[in-house]
Amino acid sequence: MQSSCELIYVHQGLCGWTYAFNDSLKKLLSKIETNIPLQLLTADVPPHQLEQQHQAFIDLCKGAHKQRDQLSDIKIGEKFSQNILSDSFKGCDGVELSKAIIAIQKYYPSRALESLIFFQHKFFVEGKNLSDNSAYLGWFYELGMDGEYLFYFMNSTLVEMTRKKNQDFILSLGITSYPMLLLKNNNRLHIISKGYMPFEIMEQSIKEILGKVEA
Repeated sequence: MQSSCELIYVHQGLCGWTYAFNDSLKKLLSKIETNIPLQLLTADVPPHQLEQQHQAFIDLCKGAHKQRDQLSDIKIGEKFSQNILSDSFKGCDGVELSKAIIAIQKYYPSRALESLIFFQHKFFVEGKNLSDNSAYLGWFYELGMDGEYLFYFMNSTLVEMTRKKNQDFILSLGITSYPMLLLKNNNRLHIISKGYMPFEIMEQSIKEILGKVEA
């Protein structure tokens, strides 16, 4: 593997399709023979899309996305449904989640995807508000991490600068829907998945790009 080879996972942590896609991504990572690094880029929800997102949450609770549910084993918890329908989560923009993932990726890079799934379970199943900055201290400890240090770093100027830089990069890609999986190889970006995709297809695409397709 060349050192310039890297998978970049662009997603919105509050997106139901991202929640469903994570299982396929986990299977892909377990199948790839070469240990390609994975970088997570968590997109914020723009202010002008907050109302649209809230309606998407309501639709999710009403079972409007049967296809997505059939493609994965995701579960929507009763607490999530209660909180969404009572308007408790209006204004969730994903900023705090983005900061938390940046902090984890800095000090626990191999556990970034695991942590994203953990936080999404808190949101979609337990009905926790991921915009509650103070909650992350306890969640870091639940993950078995140095919670106090991570929480301090998460709220640092450096992380906020990194978050804004990541948002600028995501905007430069022109992404209009999530998730998206990219492969960076020899300084070139290749789209592996745009939206949900079975891991077998993604694995084949990566092999073709890296020239590892069996004759």
